[in-house]
Amino acid sequence: MSDKFSKIYEKSIKEPENFWKEAANDIFWFKKPSKILNKSNPPFYKWYEDGVSNTCYNALDIHIDQGKGKKTALIYDSPITGNKSKFTYEELRSKVSKFAGALSNQGVKKGDRVFFSENSEYDMNINGESLLRMRNFDILGVYEGAE
Repeated sequence: MSDKFSKIYEKSIKEPENFWKEAANDIFWFKKPSKILNKSNPPFYKWYEDGVSNTCYNALDIHIDQGKGKKTALIYDSPITGNKSKFTYEELRSKVSKFAGALSNQGVKKGDRVFFSENSEYDMNINGESLLRMRNFDILGVYEGAE
């Protein structure tokens, strides 16, 4: 274990609230959290409970907004089939947005549970990001491993 990693890990254990407050500065927030950790109902702690962010925005859109849309966001390399593909942030966001729209058209909304049976890691990535875009956090996915 590197010395740098050890120091970071030690801080996360000794000062978890400060550690995660600093970590929160590394992502985009639509509304920054005013409270990092709510310990009022142990063991059901709440992190960043009044903050508003979106994982899909932080994974895709922010890079496009920063002018990196044509850069590679995902490399798909299947050891099973030998298929290889590269997707830019723009291409991936387009696929994710289309699938999120299809889910929405089927009536899927925030709070719904959605189960996927994907046949590739690529599908799993698109499906998961689509649900994150919709702010639906109950994602159940199974990777079948057959393409």
